[in-house]
Order: sequence, then C-alpha cells, then structure tokens
Amino acid sequence: KHGALAGNQLWDLCKGVFPAIGNNEAWLAAIRSNAEYKVKITESDFLEKDIRAQLNFGHTAGHALESLALSMGTVLPHGQAVAAGMLIEPLCALEMDLCDVALYNELAEVISRHFEVVTFQRSHIPTLIEYCGKDKKNESGNIAIVPVKKPGQPLPKMMVDPELLSESFEKYLYDSQSLS
Repeated sequence: KHGALAGNQLWDLCKGVFPAIGNNEAWLAAIRSNAEYKVKITESDFLEKDIRAQLNFGHTAGHALESLALSMGTVLPHGQAVAAGMLIEPLCALEMDLCDVALYNELAEVISRHFEVVTFQRSHIPTLIEYCGKDKKNESGNIAIVPVKKPGQPLPKMMVDPELLSESFEKYLYDSQSLS
C-alpha cells in the first residue's frame, strides 16, 4: 500500500524481488523506508483532515471483505483484505478515468505474488456494498474510497456510486480467476 502511495523506491521494492529472508540489512532498510513514509504522512496530518486519508487506500472494500468473512465464521487477515481492496477500489477509479491502467496491472501482479486471492460469491456483492456503506470514512451516506492515479500520486478521498463499486467487486471476481 505504501509503495503505491509513495512511489519511488518503495514502489520499486514492491515490484521487484523481495530481499532474501536472511538479508536483515535489506529488510531493515525496507521497513525503515516504509515506516518513515507513514510517519511523514501521519505527522503532517495528525487529525486525518487531509493527506492522511490516503493511508486508507484499499480499506473501504477491504473492511467489507473482512466483515463478510466474520459474518461467515472465518477470519480474513487485514493485510490480505486490504490487498484485495487495493484491486477493487482502483477499478472504480479506472471507470472514472482517474487511475492509470498500468498501475492497476502492476498492483495486480505485485499483489498476486504476495497474497492469496480473496474470493467470495457474486451473491455476496450486495452485502459487501452494505458493509462499504457503513465505513467510517463515508460522508452523508456516500461511500468513500481513496484512489491512486499512478505510483506516488494518490488522489483525495472521493465518493463513489454504490453501483459502480458493485461493478468493481464483480470485475474483481472475474479478474481474480486469472490471478489464482
């Protein structure tokens, strides 16, 4: 998530081959870079009034997927759910011509290398949209997402039509078959 938001070396690290498990120096540098990015954002907007909202990239759809899993008696790890959200939410932005298709393709490639594909049934989509509608980032009953145009170019939080989000969940299902 931070790699897509920050761009530069963090994104390059995500796209490349991760350091070997025993390469503590390389991992420490990657972790430090990731933490420094998050600290920079949170310190500049402690009360989440502006740019800190970008840290919610993938979270609206991700939280809905977590809630669906819990309602079915299973647990979906937060990182895995947000990773799926990082594929679902950009589909909305693509439809609105706000996201670069190359970013979506790179996200799909990176996420499929590091996370299991999150699956659900098409019949679950109305429930997922209902969960999205209860997210804390929403305003005046509108569903909020945080799109990213290109690596290093997050856009401000925006409201999306529930129907568009529903179509994005459906497209994710279709796309995820090729990611498995």
